[in-house]
Amino acid sequence: MFDCPLKSKEEDRFLVPEWAKGKVVYQIFPDRFAASHEVDEKLWYDAPVKNWRALYGGNLKGITDKLEYLKDLGVDIVYMTPIFLSGSNHKYDTTDYYTIDRTLGPKRTCRNWWKKLTHLECMWFWMVYLIIQARTFLLSRI
Repeated sequence: MFDCPLKSKEEDRFLVPEWAKGKVVYQIFPDRFAASHEVDEKLWYDAPVKNWRALYGGNLKGITDKLEYLKDLGVDIVYMTPIFLSGSNHKYDTTDYYTIDRTLGPKRTCRNWWKKLTHLECMWFWMVYLIIQARTFLLSRI
């Protein structure tokens, strides 16, 4: 009933793109990564998460403040979960790809985040740029 045989050779099923070979990838879930303001440590650090739908207060400024740290860790590629207008904390149910969700900060915060990425003297921010461009048209409209 659920038989779906693969007709390709195993080595052809997944090919790492040249630009990603040997790179360290770090995924950021903005609401839970870093906040630019004080947050309730009990909510932020307690495990397990009691309310997975709750907003924890992470924002783009918090991410911007940590970019040098990520660079120092040796991160080559940053993969961001969506940052656009949404009714959830994960933002995968985006309702407007032209508007950054207000829970992550104002539009100027996104501009500052982008400027910081492009001024870091390393190759990794281009990977962020490529990933974002593949996901949305937003940054060309900021």
